[in-house]
Amino acid sequence: MVMASTGVDAKPRKHKSAHAQSQSKKASASKSDDTTGSGWKTGTAAIIVDGNTGKVLYEDKADALRHPASLTKVMTLYLLFEQMEAGRLNLNSEMVVSARAAAQSPSKLNVR
Repeated sequence: MVMASTGVDAKPRKHKSAHAQSQSKKASASKSDDTTGSGWKTGTAAIIVDGNTGKVLYEDKADALRHPASLTKVMTLYLLFEQMEAGRLNLNSEMVVSARAAAQSPSKLNVR
């Protein structure tokens, strides 16, 4: 099971199929919770997907445009811990980073 959330106050709701909901949300999207003026929405969102079947078990504003940074970090850690549990990596394993990836900004990794 894969779970992602940008907040803890999301509440379950009854819904149409994920595709139908996605289309109606995109058509009626508003910037009412956009506090940055950038088009990115702030607030909470969540989705829980069964990793074996792909079935959406729970969602709240799952199709809303959000900053990906936090979710990207969580998923990176998930994959890292999965590899450590399988014995393919440990805390002393060297990670290869391409020059192109290291040159992307903003980067606070201090990768050389």
